[in-house]
Amino acid sequence: MTADLKDFSGFYTRSCEIFIVCARLKSFSAAAEVLQTSQSSISQTIKRLENSLCFNLFERETRPLRTTQEGEALYKKLSLDAEQNRRMVELFRTRNYLKPVLDIGLIESAASFCGAELTQALDGSVGQLRLSVETSDKLLMSLMERELDMAVVSVPEVLSPSLQWNLLFLEPWVVLFPKGYPIPSHDPLSWEELQLCGLPFIYHGKYTANSRCFNAIKGFERRAPANKFELDSNFMIYEFVSQGIGWSITQPQGISLFRCSSNIQVRRAPAELGKRKVFLVARRNCSEDLQAKVCRTIKGIIREKVEDTLGQSIPWLLKEFQFVSDGPERQ
Repeated sequence: MTADLKDFSGFYTRSCEIFIVCARLKSFSAAAEVLQTSQSSISQTIKRLENSLCFNLFERETRPLRTTQEGEALYKKLSLDAEQNRRMVELFRTRNYLKPVLDIGLIESAASFCGAELTQALDGSVGQLRLSVETSDKLLMSLMERELDMAVVSVPEVLSPSLQWNLLFLEPWVVLFPKGYPIPSHDPLSWEELQLCGLPFIYHGKYTANSRCFNAIKGFERRAPANKFELDSNFMIYEFVSQGIGWSITQPQGISLFRCSSNIQVRRAPAELGKRKVFLVARRNCSEDLQAKVCRTIKGIIREKVEDTLGQSIPWLLKEFQFVSDGPERQ
């Protein structure tokens, strides 16, 4: 008797899962492809479920497949239960009922400067930490699709009821030239001087945070030289500049980690560029305590490395970083 009940319960669990997929996709064949089984197996399971419930779930003569009135009511109920279960699992993952599994995304400049130290600092607070490195646009998309819990990004705020924005710090733009390339000695250089410097401009790829920031600056396209390369990676930009291929405008953090940093000269960027904002963005159901800890950790690591590495080789950069002091600043 116990075995029969177990088999019966298992049948309902699996058949209801199959029914939800069929109702959502409005097709047995599409459901079979998603569930990696045959269409005949899907049809048999649905028929068996209908027989046990004593009513039809689908109007089979219509295309696309359409649920009956009873089938639609069951679909809404099962979908609601599934969403409630998903939210409960999210709470367990992110609010320390158990040590959470934490998925964090980082832009390249943050990953290269603090990725390893962030992993070590959070080791005792999470059950598992997964880091991914992408452009800001892709990280935000992953957040909204629930593939990440938090992400360090540097794009203008995107209004979304599901996201919490925490301002971490403001970082300077710098101009990079090949070492020894003849340019005026005063700082900052004007746009006119940059345009006439004689080297191609190395531009950031259109899907990167820097490209988005540049495009938000009034008149930047008019001021930027037309003869330019386009690269998605800061380290590729450092490589191109160190080889004398061109000049660029970027952030300074990764320069100290670049193997040929001695072949690059760093200058102040035109004042119109201002500073780039860097945020920790989290889904709103993510633990605020965990958000605060990640914010403090990242700011502490960046501040220490700016002082210990960049501050030694480029002293004027120390005053150019602005850190949010008392916890995350909510946006």
